[in-house]
Amino acid sequence: MIKNGTGGATTKNGLKFQNDPRTFHTHLHPNMQRLETGYELYSLIKEKTGKKYTEYLSKRIIPDECYIDLKNKIFKAYEKKTQSGEGSVDEKLQTCAYKIHILRKACALLNIPPENVTYIYTLDQWFNDVKYKDTLEYIKATPGCDYEILPFKFKG
Repeated sequence: MIKNGTGGATTKNGLKFQNDPRTFHTHLHPNMQRLETGYELYSLIKEKTGKKYTEYLSKRIIPDECYIDLKNKIFKAYEKKTQSGEGSVDEKLQTCAYKIHILRKACALLNIPPENVTYIYTLDQWFNDVKYKDTLEYIKATPGCDYEILPFKFKG
């Protein structure tokens, strides 16, 4: 933590972005159950298998928005990121391979095959900048990972 830093302010702005109805994906998944929080995935696993997350993971990944279809064995996770200046989000985008690995491990307990687990970044217009070209290419090249850039610049 940086003394007199502004991390708390950026967290508040990020939460506003996450809760902005324009960032929701319900319309894309009308036949899937929306998990209200990323924590619900682990509650569902415990309900179906009796296992606590600590029995199969050392650390949980908590996406901002999740959809699951147990009948068709599909899981989609969305992580929402907004930015108005360079900062830690730049590096967080590069962690998609680890995050999809953990989510696939968790979803395997629900018999969801790895290829049906996806991790998608929902980004605002800030990330259209050329300085994100390599990062966005990396995300697309990582199996199970993707991104979308929303057609608006978020102003928190």
